[in-house]
Parts: sequence; structure tokens; C-alpha cells
Amino acid sequence: MAIPELLQPGRILRLATPAPPLNISVVELSGLAWVTPANGEQRALQLGAPVHRGDILVTEPESFLCLGLSDGSRMVLPSSSAIRLVESVSRGIQFELLAGRVESYITKQHSRGFEVRTRTAGVGVQGTHFRVRDEAGLSAAEVLEGRVRVHSMGSGDGPDRLSLPQGRGALLGRGPLTAQELLPAAASVDSNSEQSTVSAVPVPGGASYRLQLARDERLLHLVFETRSDLPSFQLPELPVGFYHSRVTAIDTSGLEGFPADTPVYVRQGLKQEARASVGADRSVLLTWPALGNQAYVVEVSLDSDFRIVVATARVAGGRAIVGPFPGDGLYHWRVRSQASAVANGSFHVPDK
Repeated sequence: MAIPELLQPGRILRLATPAPPLNISVVELSGLAWVTPANGEQRALQLGAPVHRGDILVTEPESFLCLGLSDGSRMVLPSSSAIRLVESVSRGIQFELLAGRVESYITKQHSRGFEVRTRTAGVGVQGTHFRVRDEAGLSAAEVLEGRVRVHSMGSGDGPDRLSLPQGRGALLGRGPLTAQELLPAAASVDSNSEQSTVSAVPVPGGASYRLQLARDERLLHLVFETRSDLPSFQLPELPVGFYHSRVTAIDTSGLEGFPADTPVYVRQGLKQEARASVGADRSVLLTWPALGNQAYVVEVSLDSDFRIVVATARVAGGRAIVGPFPGDGLYHWRVRSQASAVANGSFHVPDK
């Protein structure tokens, strides 16, 4: 009614309750990633760190992170990718994919919008599992569950808006938006724990294949990925145990298809031993079994209980140079990941 004062007795007036703002934080991190705040300097990203409006997140090669939203949604940022949080308010969340890929598992959004945009298009969702990619000169969106809305940033000829249902994808920024069918999952995936290999049955129409390896069934905690012209992959040196693998086929246009998931058991384990090598300048090279570019904390102490720590370093990978140490004597060192202790030992620095 145009004049509120004329509301009649007995009428029901419903007032919409705005959705609460979402908190966003880093819930999984493997390797080395960086955050650059809107008005700040770049710094190493830590597990559990909050993500604020304007933050730019970047993953190094062989590094992976997962963002958790307080409504249960998850966003996985694989290696060599970059994303910026454009907006985070009660009415909507918007990310900008600057490079690489992002795979999103978004819970049902009722009064809130969710969008991932690239240089050429925006992908909006209500609740779904989808991928957005901007890599090697190709920008694409692929829907694995639910439906997304795609709109072009340009003003070219043809449709500039498209609704993509499950099992469809679209190339972005290459003329009119057109829905294309995604390749199916591989019929089967096998692993050889003795030779540390994973292979899949070739998918008709597959021009190349991608393998991802994770510690969890949903593949939110990635530890390794690679791409090959054939559906056969050699695994890197990894700690002994079970992992979850995902193989996808990529067609000739560049669209990535449905995943084929299977558990993988790694039997061989890491071959590298933890050791310390003292150099002529009294600095020390420490090496230990490492998983890709995973982040580690290195500590050197004068006592075995690490009450007198004389050197600390945060590194990615399985090596660090500490020192030089001015005093001679016995030093103790240890390496920790985010989850547990990785290696420890001692070394002796001789007299000058």
C-alpha cells in the first residue's frame, strides 16, 4: 500500500531479516601462500587467518589453500592461483579470480548472493559445486552440481548472459556465451602402491588429464596436482598412508569434465633423511623429508628442551639455512609443520 498509515487492522506485515555477515578464514593450507591487504604489505598467510575485504590471496607453485565461510561453504585455491575478496556483506559475497583456478562448494544462499568473476565474466550462484578457471590464456566455468548464472563483462555480439545447469560448462571471453556438455568421469581409476602411480581409463574426447591428491575425501586439503596428456601419473615422494585422488579429463576446447575419485595408498614413503651440514662460514644447511612446498617452522636451540632458542625460520619445502653461529658447541634443531613434528637432530659447530 502506498501510504503506510492506511494499513488496515488484521493485515500481516512481514519485515525481512538481513542475513548476518559471513566470516571468511583459511581452514586448510599446504605449502606457502601470501596475503596482500588492501592497505598493507604482502605477508605469509597462516592457517586460521581471517580474510577481509580487499585482501589478495596468492598460492605458490605446489601450494594449496582452502577458504572456509561461516555458513559452511568452502573454496579451494590450487597452486599458482590468485584471488581477491571484493565484497563481504550481508547481501552478498564477491570474489575476483586474478589467475589460476578456484573450486567452490557453496551452501544454499537464500537472501545472499555469491559471485566469482574473472576479467571477462561473472559467475553467480545460489548453492552449488562449480569451478572457475583463468589459466594459460583460457577462462572457463564448469558446473558439477546445481546451477550457476554467467554474465559477460564485455559488449560483444551474441548472448551475454547464460544459465549453466549441472554437467555444462562455458568458455568465457571468447565470443557469445554457449553452454557445452562436460566430459564424463573416467570409468575407473587404479593405483599401484609399489610404483607410486595412478592411472585412469581414457575418456573419449579427452585431450589431457589432471590429477589432484588430497588428505581428505572432499579434496579440500590438497597436497599435490599435475597435468598430463595421458591419464597416467607418477606420484611424488609422500609420507606413507592413504590419500584421495581425483582425475578429470579436459576436452579439446579446454573445458574440464567430471571427476573420478578413488583412494590411493602410498607405500614407499619419503626417502630423504633429516640431516645437518655445517658450512665453512659456520652456517648450517638443514634438510628433512618434505611434502612439496609445505610450510615448516625451524628452530635451533642450545638445549634439547628448546628453552634457549637461538634461531627460528619459516620456510616452504624441505631445506633451510640457519646461522652463522658465532659460538662453538652443540646445537639442537627441530622442524614442525602445522600438524606435528617432522624432524629433529643436533649438530656441532667447531672452534674457529
